[in-house]
Amino acid sequence: MKRQGDRLVFDGVDLGPATLAKGADEALLFYRAEQVTTIPAADRPNLQAEFSEAAPMAGRVMVTASTGGQRLSAIVETHPEARPSDAITLSLAGAPDAVFALSGERIE
Repeated sequence: MKRQGDRLVFDGVDLGPATLAKGADEALLFYRAEQVTTIPAADRPNLQAEFSEAAPMAGRVMVTASTGGQRLSAIVETHPEARPSDAITLSLAGAPDAVFALSGERIE
C-alpha cells in the first residue's frame, strides 16, 4: 500500500487513512482471511482479483486469489462459481488486523 495524500491506496483502491502506517509512505496491511469475503460491499474496499483456487476447510471454503502482485485468501460459506483465472471481487471488512513496514517490522 502506498500513501496518496492522507490515504493508503492499493491498486487504485482506498484502503484507509494513512495514519495506519504511522508516517511511512508504504506499508503492508494484514487482514485475516475471515475479514475478506467474495461479496462486494459498497461501504468497504473492494479489490478486483484473479481467482486461483477454493478448498473446503472446517465446513467453510478458503478462496485464494491474486491482485496487484499479492496473494489473498478469504474464508467464505460457499464455493464461488469461478474457475482459475476468472475475475472475482474481494471485499475487505473492517480495519486491518495489523500493519507492517516493508522491512517486516510491525507498525500497528
